Amino acid sequence: MVLDSSDVGYRKRVASKSERRWPRKDSFGREGKQRSPNAEAIAKSNIERCNFFEDDQVQKTGSIFEHRKDMQFVKNALPACRLNGFHIKMEDDCPQGGDDVRLSVLRVLGSFNRRSVPCVLCTQKLIVYDRYPLLDGTFFLSPIQHSKASVPMKFDSKCAYLHALCIGCMHAKWACARCGRSDWFLGACLVVGTLYMYDVLSTSLCCPPICRTCLSPILMTDWQRSSIEKGGFNLFTEQTRCSACGRQDFHHIRRANSFKLRDSETP
Repeated sequence: MVLDSSDVGYRKRVASKSERRWPRKDSFGREGKQRSPNAEAIAKSNIERCNFFEDDQVQKTGSIFEHRKDMQFVKNALPACRLNGFHIKMEDDCPQGGDDVRLSVLRVLGSFNRRSVPCVLCTQKLIVYDRYPLLDGTFFLSPIQHSKASVPMKFDSKCAYLHALCIGCMHAKWACARCGRSDWFLGACLVVGTLYMYDVLSTSLCCPPICRTCLSPILMTDWQRSSIEKGGFNLFTEQTRCSACGRQDFHHIRRANSFKLRDSETP
């Protein structure tokens, strides 16, 4: 193919223009800002990976969670009548392949690098162990976030927040901040070191729950009361509508700030 002089000149002019098409000055700044979060995330991930393998606990056990040395604290904290396998979750209670609960809890806490968790009532730090009993207290799931320290957890296709309750608060005498009654909390009946799939702070009633928006009492049917008394806590995992203002919320979940220690002089 033979090109005449006009075609050659045209192609040279087009090539010279395309070569001079540099990006605008501010485009570099925008591109740098867009890439910086990814670069920071990669750098942070690399640092955490290095710190993980350099951690003394990881080098000893291969896990960020401690291995329980003995059960002395649990023995001192619990009454003698509750020092048995019915009230303490032990490793021997898990059949082969039936350890999904423990692995799920440790996986979630490990993803947030949480080696300890605070008690939802007294904020005491509780060490998380790699085997049952998982802590000196108990874990439970709630559809609401009682504290900012709780972490989201998905179990059995349900999303909730993972909370902890220490042994001391399990056996403490708590009173309702609204009505003052103290015979409703059943924390002493909870099993130590395991995970409950429902909010254990709300398993018993002392006074009608109220709407947090209009402060009107939430009406409960006889069927709902009977279901709670029989151990059916599905009501705590679903939102209900306030009959006064129409707001949908977890009205039947007792908030952690509604607990107060019972006065020693109160019968």
